[in-house]
Amino acid sequence: MFEEIRLQMQDERSKKLEQLEEVAGSTDLSAEERSEAKDEMNRLQKIAEKEAFIENLIIQTLGYEDALVQADESEVLVTVKGEEPSKAKANEIIKIVKKEMGNSSVTVAFQSENETK
Repeated sequence: MFEEIRLQMQDERSKKLEQLEEVAGSTDLSAEERSEAKDEMNRLQKIAEKEAFIENLIIQTLGYEDALVQADESEVLVTVKGEEPSKAKANEIIKIVKKEMGNSSVTVAFQSENETK
């Protein structure tokens, strides 16, 4: 399930990046518009990198089987697969996310190993 969501997120970002590349490379637009497109491209790439970093950090430091991080401008949803849910683990995940992503709103969801959606 996590891989399917990751692929969907990657496809959506790739399409958005293609659109932004067209805008950034367009000579019909102002320098400001092209610059804004480049800034948005950089922002999207940084979010994707931070999501992957946080996923790996959660898996390695907290011992979860898998983790999925979905971030946008103001919210971060973290779904972890493995252990039973606990407030202590959720708080550790929130601390990791806030350290890497800043003051975003963080939601943590737990998915047991035998649960499928």
